[in-house]
Parts: sequence; structure tokens; C-alpha cells
Amino acid sequence: MPNLTKIRIRRFKNILDSSLILNQNCAIVGPNGGGKTSHIQAIHFACSILQSITLNNLWPNSLGAEFPTSLGSSQLI
Repeated sequence: MPNLTKIRIRRFKNILDSSLILNQNCAIVGPNGGGKTSHIQAIHFACSILQSITLNNLWPNSLGAEFPTSLGSSQLI
């Protein structure tokens, strides 16, 4: 399985648009109030959404299908 090399975060908390370049040794550093925790929370939120889609069998079945536009609170893990 290929490794993630880049993560793009848009419109999450105070993050308008941000890209993180990843390698084997990656650290998020910056000043207090610089958004480090918001970046980690965005990544955690994205992982939770993908896990919820998987557990609820909501993956698109064919090539032109789309992911669901919303999940109910009972569908989130």
C-alpha cells in the first residue's frame, strides 16, 4: 500500500487552506496558537469519517458514484 505524501485541509476551524507534505519522519511544529492542534484534529476527523463510511457500507459501488454528502449522528464512530 502506498504511503500518504500530502494532506490538504480546507475550511476546517480557522484553517482556510493548508497543505502538509509528509515523509517518513514528519513533525508538526510552530508557535502557540499557530494551528498545530487544528491540523491534527482535521486529520483525525477525516479518518473518523472514512471509518464510518466503511463500517456503514457506504462506499460507492461503481465508478461514477459519489460518497454520501452527510452522515447521521448514529452512523459516526
